Amino acid sequence: MNTFDATPEIFMHRISNIMYRHFGIQELFFLRFDDVLNPNSFKPTQEMHTAKLPFMHGSVNEHYCRRWVSLSILEDLGRLQAAYQWDGAALCQAQIADFVDTSNRYLLISLARDSPPGHGYNSSLTPGFALNDRLKTLVGFLDDPALMRKEVNETCERCRLHDCAERSWAPVIWQRMQRNKALKQFIPSLRTAYSDKR
Repeated sequence: MNTFDATPEIFMHRISNIMYRHFGIQELFFLRFDDVLNPNSFKPTQEMHTAKLPFMHGSVNEHYCRRWVSLSILEDLGRLQAAYQWDGAALCQAQIADFVDTSNRYLLISLARDSPPGHGYNSSLTPGFALNDRLKTLVGFLDDPALMRKEVNETCERCRLHDCAERSWAPVIWQRMQRNKALKQFIPSLRTAYSDKR
């Protein structure tokens, strides 16, 4: 990135293109999140994907899962900036993300920095690659114990995880879905009871 004087965004776009065109990685995505620093608010501003993904379909009023490296790296960057410890270089972190209640697993590589400088917000850029047999033959560090692994979901509102330290909102949509599911299971028994009384 430094050798070619490329911005993090151009660098990550090119990695996504190279993995798709030259390495045959067909299931991938690219996300950009902006963090408006005051108040701390994460907003997806770019999304590109070549696979059916189980996320990024939430309302703009929902709170995206902060277990994602795309968001946790922004929190790390904000803490460094607040403590005057950031040296201006882009932060880089990687993660294996296991999606709750699915078999979907992705390798995520995220860069974060202020974007653009002096405008009061930070951005993270994250290509993600489906963790399949093809990727395992190409990437040699997937078994590295230092690689962060986390269960993730789409948004807090849609997540069933009760012991999540990163939760920023109550699971109101998941709870509503569970109530609706229970109601649908209960209605046939009401019909049966009514028929028996007749």
